[in-house]
Amino acid sequence: MTKRSTSTNLLCLTDKVISAFEDNYQLDVIYTDLSMASDSIDFGILMKKLRTIGFHVNLAQWLFSYLSNRTLYVYFNNVVSGAFSNTSGVPQGSNLGPLLFILFINGICCKLGFSGCLLFVDDLKCFRQIRSSADAALLQNNLDNLYQWGIVNKLLLNVEKCSILSFTRKSQPIFYSYQINGILLLQSKSVSDLGVTIDPRFDFTQHIDKRCL
Repeated sequence: MTKRSTSTNLLCLTDKVISAFEDNYQLDVIYTDLSMASDSIDFGILMKKLRTIGFHVNLAQWLFSYLSNRTLYVYFNNVVSGAFSNTSGVPQGSNLGPLLFILFINGICCKLGFSGCLLFVDDLKCFRQIRSSADAALLQNNLDNLYQWGIVNKLLLNVEKCSILSFTRKSQPIFYSYQINGILLLQSKSVSDLGVTIDPRFDFTQHIDKRCL
């Protein structure tokens, strides 16, 4: 989308956090991580998605040929591996690769009906205003939907790299045990969000220290 950037994404989050502080409620944000996102795109699933959004069958077949009929090799430490064919993934560093990836995951936010979400390429965070444990349960429901979407689309979440940040200035915040596939997510004291380090009180001291000291 034109005229959108990481700054736009962060400004949207800032608006949500400040609104939470002003209205004296909590905003829980779940930061997700997709395992080897660009390399895991299934060609068959991608073709179905392209046809669904209106790509002509000939164009879809041409793109399938472009993606699948590639020979790769690995060069490391002055040693070259044997050639092999790829079975998934869009080429990074190309013009088409990022576009095809975005088209593949574009529908992911539709699975988060009870919550808001902000997406920048493969960087996805979902959030919800938390006034009670019932609100947190709805956010957990969306997290379950997100996990199921990943299974269906063969694009799995890296649970170890997913985390929670509860933005609040309350002395007694609401704690909820969010989990993915039975694995509890860590409650973070700070996160790096698109290159900006932030904490639960939305204080940028850590970010300034990292950049300026």
